[in-house]
Amino acid sequence: MQERRIFERLQVELPVKFSYLGGAKAGMGKIVNISAGGGGMIVTGEKLLPATRLDMQMEIDENKEPLYAKGEVVWTMVSGPQVYKVGIKFDKIDLMGISRILRKRNE
Repeated sequence: MQERRIFERLQVELPVKFSYLGGAKAGMGKIVNISAGGGGMIVTGEKLLPATRLDMQMEIDENKEPLYAKGEVVWTMVSGPQVYKVGIKFDKIDLMGISRILRKRNE
C-alpha cells in the first residue's frame, strides 16, 4: 500500500483535553503521534465517531501555553475495554507548536 501522508508523523505522548465543537461534551486522552496534518489519539470512555469535530489542547511543556488544534475524527478503532485509538485530521493547528514538540523531543 502506498503511503498517502504528506507530513512525517512524530511519535509523542502528550496529554490532550478535547471538546466537541460547540462545547456539548468534553474528554481527555493522549496524543501518541502527530504531524502538521493530523494525529493519533488514545481515548478511554466514550467512543468518538468519525466526522466528530473537536477542539483540542495539547500539553507540551508544564507551565507553558498548550498547543491548540481543531480537527475531525477520521477513524476510530477499539483498542481494549472502553479504550479507543482515534485518527484525527487537523483543520487548524499552530505550526510553531509543532516546532515546540520537535525541540522537546530533541532535548
